Amino acid sequence: MITARIEAEKQFRRAEIIFLNALVPETGGYHNLGSPGERAVWFNRVLKAADARFEPDAILVACNTLSVLRPEVSFASREGVRVIGIIEPGVAMLGEAIDRVDQGERASILLFGTSSTIESGTNREALIKRNFRAGAIASCACPGLAVAIENDPAGDETRQLIEGFVREALDQIEWRGSTVIVGLVCTHFGYARQLWEEALVAAGVANPLLIDPNERMAIDFLSGYGDGRFEETPAVAKVVSMARLEPRRCEAIGRLIEKISPTMADALTNYIHMPDMLDEQAEMQVR
Repeated sequence: MITARIEAEKQFRRAEIIFLNALVPETGGYHNLGSPGERAVWFNRVLKAADARFEPDAILVACNTLSVLRPEVSFASREGVRVIGIIEPGVAMLGEAIDRVDQGERASILLFGTSSTIESGTNREALIKRNFRAGAIASCACPGLAVAIENDPAGDETRQLIEGFVREALDQIEWRGSTVIVGLVCTHFGYARQLWEEALVAAGVANPLLIDPNERMAIDFLSGYGDGRFEETPAVAKVVSMARLEPRRCEAIGRLIEKISPTMADALTNYIHMPDMLDEQAEMQVR
């Protein structure tokens, strides 16, 4: 979690972290917007509005579904503003995991993500460019799982969906006798890490290597600033959403986040509802 790392590593005099839920109201998600081109148009509008309204020093696209759209948008950040996606950290981690497999052993990769992320083939293509065998990569779209995790990361629905998707992925390739590396290429999926591990072991996968890019993205962003430059870094966190968030989902995710960053958990509980964020003259509406 970026907020916890910023507070712990004391690299800045002060920090304001704004988590922007880029879900477009009344669409049901980017997956329902039609073509990748239509999704890119919406994402471009969100980036431009966020940049103009909040004037950030950096923009972290901490969502695989949106990160795959980044090359397609025309948004150009202000000079000096870093725009960082989550695809690259995830692919780097998968590559490092492959390199750790002992010489002479085979590795297999299971990729789990949203329908848009998997359909884009971005992670798969990046691994193939690194000379990993295409036939040893299973890509599994997981419709409905992100919502189930939001409702209850440890619930029965989440467990059943994960178990089904694990079986579906394993059926795609010959994984037996190999080291199985699992890429959770959706920001939500890491919140149910224990269920993934249990489902994989139950399916016969011994010692699966789970890769969650969330932590690596924070590390990559903060690298180069220098640790411990200040005695402390007071951090203010805000959660802003164009869509109204259901209280039960905020509570379910908040319980997990609180273990890592109470600051961000409190921000989620008291999120700022901004349905007209794309309007230039809109004012904040606090729930």
